[in-house]
Amino acid sequence: MKKQNKLFLDLLLYNMKDLITLEYYNQSLKQKEVLHFSPSLLKGKPRISSLFVIKLDGESMQDLIQDKSLLVASLDVDTLSDGCLYLLDYENALWLKKAKRIKNTFVFVSINKKFSHLVFKEEEIRVVAKVVASFTSYS
Repeated sequence: MKKQNKLFLDLLLYNMKDLITLEYYNQSLKQKEVLHFSPSLLKGKPRISSLFVIKLDGESMQDLIQDKSLLVASLDVDTLSDGCLYLLDYENALWLKKAKRIKNTFVFVSINKKFSHLVFKEEEIRVVAKVVASFTSYS
């Protein structure tokens, strides 16, 4: 039995080395939390040092991303891509929106039709980060 536990622990530690580990502050619990995940879950190949975690507060991106989901975002945003999700600074608030290319510019829209009135023009906002992963269930 002890050999099996040690083998399991060794496998767990080996696998943890292959995971990305990010800390974030859980506002509701008033404490630091840690999120571990495989790099294979990321969209694209962002620099690990550019990543951060934020908890979504809002329903404007449902059904794609649920309220209270954890978002992993990259601060490296060189260009905008149609259909990608971005964290935006608009009037000193942080918003999650989907980029939509219209002619030679972008607008940022909600996915949930209840929030279709929330449309931001590219010149009205500052792009903070690109969302590269999201987690609805976590512990």
